[in-house]
Amino acid sequence: MILKATPEALTMAATRLKLGDVVVFPTETVYGMGALALNETGVQKIFIRKNRPYTNPLIIHVASAKHISWVAEVSERNERYLKLLSPFIPGPLTLILPKRSCVPNITSGGQSTVAVRVPSHPVAQQLLKVVDAPIAAPSANRSTYVSPTTAEHVEAAYKNDADLFIVDGGPCEIGIESTILSLVEEENRSGFSLSILRPGVVTARQLSDALGEPVIEPYLIDADHANTASEVVSPGDSSHLHYAPRTPVFLFENEEFINGLVQPMSDNEAIVTVTRSDGNLMPVGFAQVRSLSLDGNLEEVAASLFSVLRELDTLQLSRIFVELCCPEGIGIAIRDRLNRAARRRDSDGSYK
Repeated sequence: MILKATPEALTMAATRLKLGDVVVFPTETVYGMGALALNETGVQKIFIRKNRPYTNPLIIHVASAKHISWVAEVSERNERYLKLLSPFIPGPLTLILPKRSCVPNITSGGQSTVAVRVPSHPVAQQLLKVVDAPIAAPSANRSTYVSPTTAEHVEAAYKNDADLFIVDGGPCEIGIESTILSLVEEENRSGFSLSILRPGVVTARQLSDALGEPVIEPYLIDADHANTASEVVSPGDSSHLHYAPRTPVFLFENEEFINGLVQPMSDNEAIVTVTRSDGNLMPVGFAQVRSLSLDGNLEEVAASLFSVLRELDTLQLSRIFVELCCPEGIGIAIRDRLNRAARRRDSDGSYK
């Protein structure tokens, strides 16, 4: 059931949450499937609906920075970090902190840490204020599939689940999941350092500039290797099995296309480009052609990436070719999602 994000719909959503039910709502990144973070019964319903491994922790959403202490132990050191990170809170930034004992193990995936963020989307903010409690909410996709950026994406994925309550706040502005920054001290060769566990639109450089100390860039996986950068489990991203459509995805660099190395092998293939605005270099021979941005604007690329992959995945194509962007800034996050999307599935839906 989809309802527009009116005050009445948000009141209904809050009531459902307080009764231990699940509600889907928009954030600025992707749509989330939420339950009250401290309600084990409600949280379990998320795992069941998504078919999500119980070892994969959930991100907890709160209404403001001061509410982070509801679920996390905030030391004097981390209090200072939170003040320095204020330009990104609210926003698409998730923080890993030591968890409070009130957070159930099912919510934290059995970890001693908790993932928490303050969403900036007005509908998410309104819902959090009406409920007056932290909401655990991973992306509202089926486990390992492409994250949803519209209410219609969620409805299509759960079409046999008539009881699922979906609050429609329109398309998500950012389109890919939040940056995850660990504020938990991890010892490495250079002592203790801060590290990004999942790249997003908030970049390592921005965070390093704000904090005044180095922030380790994420380890970029390729299409054949898992992310083993950290022992701390990163919510929604603890393995390479994520963000993948059912149609096989193949990636290519700009130079490969220019040199004629990207050619369709059948009349049932699609190509997705990032900067293909030159009419002399338009793809030919593909059944479907999509451009994520005519001028290479990476914010546009991120906002439309998942929606385009989902659309093409409904067309029963044999292959989808996707152009990679430069691994700089937001491009690191986009390449991360694409490399994961290019993992191969077996006929039973599992990965090779």
